[in-house]
Amino acid sequence: FLDPYKFLAQHAIMRLQIYVKMGCYDERRIEWMVQLRK
Repeated sequence: FLDPYKFLAQHAIMRLQIYVKMGCYDERRIEWMVQLRK
């Protein structure tokens, strides 16, 4: 059974890495992810 929060966090981090590579990431999304990790 996958922990949905863990799955979402991993998925968000994966997407963030893609956004950073493309150079079009959203600062608000990063803030949301930082809060998610706490």
